[in-house]
Amino acid sequence: MGKLSFANVVSVIALFVALGGNAYAATQLAKNSVGTKQLKNGAVTKAKIAKSAQTALEGAKGPQGPPGPPGPGVKLGEAISSGTTVT
Repeated sequence: MGKLSFANVVSVIALFVALGGNAYAATQLAKNSVGTKQLKNGAVTKAKIAKSAQTALEGAKGPQGPPGPPGPGVKLGEAISSGTTVT
């Protein structure tokens, strides 16, 4: 077996500190104790929440509005005659 290096010792200590913090949080913090005051802006994104929560956040879709103007460099007549859609 090889010698213990400084990096190995530090990494094992860091592992125990991290596991100890998680164990404390799991056993000592009250249920639902983390709320909006504890979360930073942008910390919770749509990809990080359950599909059921995403569905609950989305309302019913309304009617589609009129199409917007074509982007720069596209002439409306050319877009219509070529069959491409202008979005």
